[in-house]
Amino acid sequence: RLNDLKCQSCAEAASCTSWCVECGEFICDACVQAHQRLKITKDHTIKAKEEGDLKDTFSLTDASRDVFCSVHLQEKLSLFCETCDKLTCRDCQLTDHRQHKYKFINEMAVETRQLIKGLLSEVSYKRVLLKSAMKVIDDRQNLICEKKKKVTQEITEMVKLLTNAINLRGKQLAYKLNEVCEAKQKTLNEKKVTLEQLSRLTDHCIEFVNNGLTTGSDMALLSSKANVMHHLQRIKSRRADIPNPEIPVRIALNSDKIADLAKVVQNIGSLMVDGRHYQNPSSSSSSSSRSAPSPGDGAVPQPSPPPRLPPPY
Repeated sequence: RLNDLKCQSCAEAASCTSWCVECGEFICDACVQAHQRLKITKDHTIKAKEEGDLKDTFSLTDASRDVFCSVHLQEKLSLFCETCDKLTCRDCQLTDHRQHKYKFINEMAVETRQLIKGLLSEVSYKRVLLKSAMKVIDDRQNLICEKKKKVTQEITEMVKLLTNAINLRGKQLAYKLNEVCEAKQKTLNEKKVTLEQLSRLTDHCIEFVNNGLTTGSDMALLSSKANVMHHLQRIKSRRADIPNPEIPVRIALNSDKIADLAKVVQNIGSLMVDGRHYQNPSSSSSSSSRSAPSPGDGAVPQPSPPPRLPPPY
């Protein structure tokens, strides 16, 4: 973001206020004044920083263009201080950066390209994992739909064998099943949306950095190194919540001894979710009879929240 950009021409790390077209850099007020004093830069076109292009920091195709130090105005920026992670001139390296570890720009650019390429490769691999994760979610959603259809059919067959009272229980079970499946689908959809957003961000970053590595000069690369590394590291470290495809979708109807349970029709049947009974244990038989609709009522009762939710995916 423009508000977060620092001056790319000096060592003061001041906030940038302007954009130099010829230098292709965001610069601070002090560097604007230095530009106007120097014969070699006084004719440069200075614009407001909002008119600058962030992509231009990666598009300096003239690799041989000289950039002069804002402190030692006659000295070219020809070195890179590894200790301070910034471009320096010869005099800077002999004074403020004395005894610091440094390398020539062309040497440091080669190392930096290799470093960024390695990080970019890891981010690209993560893109493959994200695609795989989205497929896992799609497959899991299909399994839930199949399970929902199967269990709904079992509930319907069970209801046919029983009285109007069991028909009421069937509606309650169907509601609970729908509640479980919708909750799980919602959770998976939220994860899928998050993965899609991270995928788009990853694609954009990969395209942008590849373009910079292909067309950018050594000077532009090193000037943008901190921002590029920060964005790549941030995307690399973003956690992708991927469901475990080895865990089955455990949603089933517990229909043991239906004939015997016909005697206790108000509590017949229950949903099995992830190996456990899904029902409201806090509701007693008396409260169920008071809150349950009549057999002819098409409304589905609203169950109280269970004390313990099914385990997440």
